[in-house]
Amino acid sequence: MKKHASLDRLDALERALVAKGWRALSSWWRATLQLFVRSRRRQLVARVGRRGGKSSTLCMFAVAFALSYDVSQIPKGDIGVVAFISTTRDEANQRLRTIKQILDALGIAYSAIEHGIELVGRPIAFKVFVASIAGVAGFTSILVICDEVARWRDADSGANPASEVLASLRPTMATQPKARIVLSSSPLGKQDAHAKAFARGDDDHQITAHASSWVANPTLSEDELRRDEPDPRVFAREYAAIPQGAKLAAFDASAVDRAFRVDPTLLYSFPMFGVLDPSSGKKDVWSVAAMSWCAPRQDSPEEERRLVVHNVDGIGGEFWSQDAADKMVDAITDAFRRDGIRDVYSDQRESFALASMFSRRGFRFTEVTWTNQRKERAVQTLRRWLRDGTLIIAVDHRELRAELHAFEERITSTGALTFAGGRGVSGADDFVALLLTAAMASTEPRGGDLPMPRGAPQAEHPTIVALKRMQARGGARFVAASLGITGRDLLGQRGRW
Repeated sequence: MKKHASLDRLDALERALVAKGWRALSSWWRATLQLFVRSRRRQLVARVGRRGGKSSTLCMFAVAFALSYDVSQIPKGDIGVVAFISTTRDEANQRLRTIKQILDALGIAYSAIEHGIELVGRPIAFKVFVASIAGVAGFTSILVICDEVARWRDADSGANPASEVLASLRPTMATQPKARIVLSSSPLGKQDAHAKAFARGDDDHQITAHASSWVANPTLSEDELRRDEPDPRVFAREYAAIPQGAKLAAFDASAVDRAFRVDPTLLYSFPMFGVLDPSSGKKDVWSVAAMSWCAPRQDSPEEERRLVVHNVDGIGGEFWSQDAADKMVDAITDAFRRDGIRDVYSDQRESFALASMFSRRGFRFTEVTWTNQRKERAVQTLRRWLRDGTLIIAVDHRELRAELHAFEERITSTGALTFAGGRGVSGADDFVALLLTAAMASTEPRGGDLPMPRGAPQAEHPTIVALKRMQARGGARFVAASLGITGRDLLGQRGRW
């Protein structure tokens, strides 16, 4: 088999680094890089799970490639650039730090240049670039390594600029017939530039390679990664390197249905709180809920606590005016007072006016600012609550159930992760928004604000207290039946009542 200088150099470089305590290449990466170099094809599209050794391996490959490159191909007075393209400057600089560490370990001299380093006595430089159209032109490249392509984001629009950036990058290799480009990423959806390149498969221009995190990096264990990420959808995408469909249900249907129940073992409740999702009085619904964290014992550890939704309501239609708003806040605060609620959480819509209205009525109003990133984390939290049984919705609210079933997670053609209510659901996601606001506040406290107001657990779970009262009036059987259980199951379990 014909030898290749860059592969020989990579083998020698690896042996030298391993002798100094560096980790050896995995068998998957070694075979993939050998196939890429021997194929003489221009492009490698590598779909690899997170923590699969992409960055460190490709930095090692970049040094070997630069040290073995035929510099006679580089025009006199020019410099051949090994370019690392990342979504942020910080990410790009991490690659440069790894390159410096490799060169230092090998005793190879270099000098600093703007956004990079240049090899001493050799017309080759390593430079880092942010993934933007303006930032990747005007140089001669011998190797381009595009890091986490599926996750590139434009700072202004939030869209993935990969198609445009790659179109600007390829001309930088035009005068270098032996130049190579590597598109490396863990996947998101199936419509971004990296996904489309991978779907094209092997051809005269490129080869493709796929590996889960634990195959590309055998120091990882599939079982341990599953324990770290129990969400099967996130695990498949992040570690098994399986791209997500463009549109999927955000929540498991069976987990949603299990959440609608009453748990009579939860005998103690922390102070209740209110959650709002205000509307502007047009087509959407002004929704409101009463919630509390509950536990089987006063001294229950945090993992035994459950978030219980005690009541959900909403008003639709074009109701908004100053008078109507005051009347609505009066009605909401009257109901909250009956449940002992003093803390209210809401998103930023109408928050300036609402903060004043609730404050005048003696309530603590906390604005929970929604952003796309916080919404994504909140959906993951809510998905975990549903999966683990942490969320209990103790009312048979048909609209909330329908919205949870229809709520969708979507990956756009630019690779952005978005969420929205599904078609055919009245109000779209106005009731789901209550749960997402609670998830944001509970997992991202600010200045000590929590949707679990400070205070000791109350003597009994408010829902059980209410059911006991209804049972005394002969109404408990009806309420329990609406929840799919019997009054005896609720109130007579273990002879407690």
